[in-house]
Amino acid sequence: MIRTPGQWFADEDGYIHNGDGTVVAGAYSPTLDDARLIAAAPELLAALVELLDKEDMREAEGVEHIDAAYAAIRKATGE
Repeated sequence: MIRTPGQWFADEDGYIHNGDGTVVAGAYSPTLDDARLIAAAPELLAALVELLDKEDMREAEGVEHIDAAYAAIRKATGE
């Protein structure tokens, strides 16, 4: 899978940029709140993966919130 490396940043116009100022994959969000969420996506994904791995939450499968977290990771990674 090809990913655009983070960190990403949202500008005041709703465009998402990487660290060197390049617009990330042409991403644009009509609202600044959505743009900030999109910009945080790489860090949110990394934090969720690290948390689940660190706490070895695989043993907690079947717990609604844990299943939802794993589903979000699969959605984000295309797995």
